[in-house]
Amino acid sequence: MIKNGQQVGEKKDLMDILLEIKDENGRKLEDQDISDLLIGLLFAGHESTATGIMWSVAHLTQHPHILQKAKVNKVTNIWGKI
Repeated sequence: MIKNGQQVGEKKDLMDILLEIKDENGRKLEDQDISDLLIGLLFAGHESTATGIMWSVAHLTQHPHILQKAKVNKVTNIWGKI
């Protein structure tokens, strides 16, 4: 529904929020600031995920008995009972 030229009842995404942010002087973020924030968020999430996966694989290769359990239980533990 649109009320007074604005959509009502819909959630805003990250870009909407960043475009609306104002500093203590009432100024909106510059395009470069928004770009820097989005790039930082994207790469920080990517790097932490990659690091977690790398350490998981490293530990599983050092403990083959746990790797075998993971292989046997992967469908049930990850996707639930089918």
